[in-house]
Amino acid sequence: MQDHDTPSLPPPRVAVQRGWGWWRDGFHLFREQPLTMLLFGLVYCIVLLGFQLLPGVGSVLAVFLGPLLTAGFLQVAARLTRAEEPRLADLFAAFRQPGVTSLLGIGLWYLVMLMSVAFLVTLLAVALGLAPSPEALQAEPISQDTMDQLLTLGMMVMLAALPVAAAYWLAPALVTFEQASAAEAMWRSLRFMWRNLGAFALYLSGMAILTLAALLTYGAAFIVVAPLSMLSLYACYRDLAGQGPVQIDNAGWVE
Repeated sequence: MQDHDTPSLPPPRVAVQRGWGWWRDGFHLFREQPLTMLLFGLVYCIVLLGFQLLPGVGSVLAVFLGPLLTAGFLQVAARLTRAEEPRLADLFAAFRQPGVTSLLGIGLWYLVMLMSVAFLVTLLAVALGLAPSPEALQAEPISQDTMDQLLTLGMMVMLAALPVAAAYWLAPALVTFEQASAAEAMWRSLRFMWRNLGAFALYLSGMAILTLAALLTYGAAFIVVAPLSMLSLYACYRDLAGQGPVQIDNAGWVE
């Protein structure tokens, strides 16, 4: 059995190139059962779209329940690694397992931290005169200066939220495979990112490229990007757990 990172031990350090390696391993898992992964990606996107149809609370529910859907894909990845047939029910297995409370806790903490970051950054932008005035936002049409200010504000929020995203990054995997609490999982995820900033930056670059490509297809490619992203998370978790890269040879190719 592999020794897992504990609060008394530093998380493992991996080569910077592993940032791309996580995507590569995720792709290798994806191609083991490409049609099944496309189906799972379609179901995942339909669920997210269903949340958006709920006025006022849809986006909040998507963030709150997101860790449970992520945990489902992680179990699919583990099945592929063991050369087992993934089932559609695996996507929703986390809703029925003991770790559901911790996964919901991750979703709640993530939601609260994102809202707090956005609020604090907005206050700072207002204090520094970087945020557009209410009058400018109500103007028709919105001026280019106002658009530039909104873009700057959005970039500030995104940069400030990176540590929050890092804490969320591997937390569902730590709950799913190690039964960690929500707080412990998010702390260990953040520590792993901090010790592997280069690999994390490369991984985020891959995410940005894939997201942009999906947007260029008017969102259709998200049925590929969504499962690929989740499978890459499993590859990353294996490095955190000290298990090394996914052993693709142990998985069975399915035409």
